[in-house]
Amino acid sequence: SWLMSARKSYVDLLVKRLRDEGIAFSFTDTQSKAVYDVTDRQRVDFTIIAGRSRLEDTDRDDRSDRFVGRNQAAIAVAGWRLTGSRGLVTARMLGGVSEFRNDETDNPTFDEGAERQLAARIDGTVVFGPDLQIEIGGETERARETRRRDRVIGGGVRTINDYSGEATRTGAYALVRADVFNRLLVVPGARVDHSTLTGETTGSPWL
Repeated sequence: SWLMSARKSYVDLLVKRLRDEGIAFSFTDTQSKAVYDVTDRQRVDFTIIAGRSRLEDTDRDDRSDRFVGRNQAAIAVAGWRLTGSRGLVTARMLGGVSEFRNDETDNPTFDEGAERQLAARIDGTVVFGPDLQIEIGGETERARETRRRDRVIGGGVRTINDYSGEATRTGAYALVRADVFNRLLVVPGARVDHSTLTGETTGSPWL
């Protein structure tokens, strides 16, 4: 099975015809998804969402000044699922990107930045009987971000912010679901996470 859709706005064209100055916003986006049953127990799927937007502001004290903000982003997710007689295994991968840029008439690179993300996750459930099952899983995520900000100071353009950074986060969990005498559901478990951004490793047990 598959599905595709797309949208586009035309409000900005209407605003420009009605007013010489003001704020105009437009966007375009699309979404697609495909699912395929490899076998009766195995399925794969793929989803992508992408879009871009534009904001223009000419409602300034100086009619010759104009501000334009642009953003574009996309995210893709691929999944796999395997169903067995005693349990279930699922795996997913995600990739995402987002970029923006703000311009002014007297400053072509007012603001700009980008984000990148790549992640993977796997989960599994094993059923030992009607009263006992175990769930385990793990994930890892890599993210990178860049930012740059310029401003007009003293008749010239100066960079007041310029940085980039990246980090990785990993985590894993396990839990047990036990039905005691069909009267009480007990769910003990624990999770461990680590981040290279802070260098910390945390544990989260629960009951």
